[in-house]
Amino acid sequence: MQAVKSGVGGIADAALNDAPDDQADDEADEQGDGKTTLLPDRQIVMTLFSGSLCPLCHRVRITLAEKEIEFNTVPVDGARPPGDLSEINPYNSVPTLVDRDIVIYDSRTILDYLEERFPHPPLMPIDPMRRARLRLGMYHIETDWYPQLKKAQSSNRKVAGKAKKVLEEALLSQVSIFQSSRYFLNDEFSLLDCSLASILWRLPPLNITYASNRRLRPVWQYAKRIFERPSFRMSLTEAEADLAPR
Repeated sequence: MQAVKSGVGGIADAALNDAPDDQADDEADEQGDGKTTLLPDRQIVMTLFSGSLCPLCHRVRITLAEKEIEFNTVPVDGARPPGDLSEINPYNSVPTLVDRDIVIYDSRTILDYLEERFPHPPLMPIDPMRRARLRLGMYHIETDWYPQLKKAQSSNRKVAGKAKKVLEEALLSQVSIFQSSRYFLNDEFSLLDCSLASILWRLPPLNITYASNRRLRPVWQYAKRIFERPSFRMSLTEAEADLAPR
């Protein structure tokens, strides 16, 4: 098993600065390329089997970066998973996280594990009602948005076109929520934002251009806040950095 430790933080900065932004007061599967961030200040090194363009892997990498967890990455080609992965995960799926004697291979379970294992900084509210609200938001994204994103990337133009329309309509239906608080359904950055960020980053290459669409301006304001976070930039693989909004 060959683990890779490297980073591409900052690659997307220039593209973000070039993107349209008329809000002066705004606060403004997969080919593994082996580029990942190694962060300091944690003693235990985890191993993440990750695809370079997998949105589910991306949300895990964002979470790891937010919590400043040190980790190694094993790049995974979806068509040719490494033997190590098949030995520990019967589904040969990514993301797969290895921490000491435990192997976790469901992205939502990985996020929950990281939140409980490393509670600081917290990425979920303490209040049970607010926590439940964010969990329902994540369920909605996982059930409706991630499947549509996969279809939008399909080589079948009819399937892709329909999915893109569904995604754009979904964004429009949530504009008021994007406007209502600094982060989605919450005033603080959360696991829900990690999940949304990996989707929003992939939409401009699919010609869902929320940055230049006036009706989706609140979505772009929100997305720009997320994309400018150091943890987000550090989470990007080289392949993902090439997707930067133009």
